[in-house]
Amino acid sequence: MLRARRVARARVAGELGPVQRFPVLENLSVAGDTVRAYRLEHGDRKCRMGMVVSFTAVTEAQLARLVAAPDSAWELLHESDSGKRGPSGYIDKAWAGLDYLFTRAGVGVDLFVDGEALGEDGELYAWSPALVSATAATLKSTPFATLAAHFDAVDMDERDIYPPIWKRDGDDIGLGYLGENYTERVRFFVYAAKSGSGAVMSFG
Repeated sequence: MLRARRVARARVAGELGPVQRFPVLENLSVAGDTVRAYRLEHGDRKCRMGMVVSFTAVTEAQLARLVAAPDSAWELLHESDSGKRGPSGYIDKAWAGLDYLFTRAGVGVDLFVDGEALGEDGELYAWSPALVSATAATLKSTPFATLAAHFDAVDMDERDIYPPIWKRDGDDIGLGYLGENYTERVRFFVYAAKSGSGAVMSFG
């Protein structure tokens, strides 16, 4: 994946410190790696302002246009999103926390790594209708209580799970924030899957 290659280049250049690996939770460091790589590329100011993830549902034909013309992807995505109704695909800053819970719970969904890169800037990723459908089925069958059992604010902050709020906000606010976003993600993917839609994930 493009983001993984960016992180690898930064580590080879000595710009990132070593990443601790764990036998079962190996990919939990991906989100932390990406935050550090994003800081290197965009600067701390933009990172502090917030790195957000959002999904936009698109038809299979629209997705094909985006894949065929990645340099115009943002413009085409704006056109495809104009006037659309349905559940929001906006995750705000909850993406890394949700991926942490998915990994700890063994849920086979990765909001951050799944999909194929559109262009070279690492900000847009195409999700096929098949991937959207599979994600919808997995999320629909996974109650948030299953994920919430794996919430560990101390561990999340120690692993640099973005944003660095988990010990500060704790179960009431931090876990509640993830729960609200998870509920909306389930609604988004189920809604998109029913119409056979693909999706585009934007990051930045």
